[in-house]
Amino acid sequence: MQPREQSTPSEEHERIQYYVLEGLFSPTHVFALNLALGTLIHLYQDEQTPYPLILGEQQCTERERDLLRPLLTSYPQWVPYEVIHVSYFQGFDRLSERHIAQAQARLETLREEKLWDAEMKTMRNVMARLRLKLREVGLDTVNMLETGYLLIKNPKWQSPLKQQERDIP
Repeated sequence: MQPREQSTPSEEHERIQYYVLEGLFSPTHVFALNLALGTLIHLYQDEQTPYPLILGEQQCTERERDLLRPLLTSYPQWVPYEVIHVSYFQGFDRLSERHIAQAQARLETLREEKLWDAEMKTMRNVMARLRLKLREVGLDTVNMLETGYLLIKNPKWQSPLKQQERDIP
């Protein structure tokens, strides 16, 4: 699914990308990634709410955003390691077929030379920090051994809306 973008040509760095993750959440839930501020916001709006409600918000570093963006844009598909590798080490905006093919060859060489873990260690550390942040907004990732990552719903996440319903006498 491709993001719906809101931007003006003169303010390219202030883009906000919106993602409806059907299959994880109903269409009343939207995730907004503000590239300028580095924030990921989980929004909710239905016919009864006059404005969107914020269910969660997390601040992401540039490296975390470079790992998050391929997960969001590829959903519901999993993201191969070579795409994650290019996005992390060169930046999401530099993703291209050529860079992905180069990363695929490099990762294959690293597997053969048993250097995979050393190459991926810093990326996995950043992914671990990102996962903690994603869990707070209702998302998570699954690491598919030597294959890639898949974006999933955090099974332990509880909507603040349900908490509000319990608090109302």
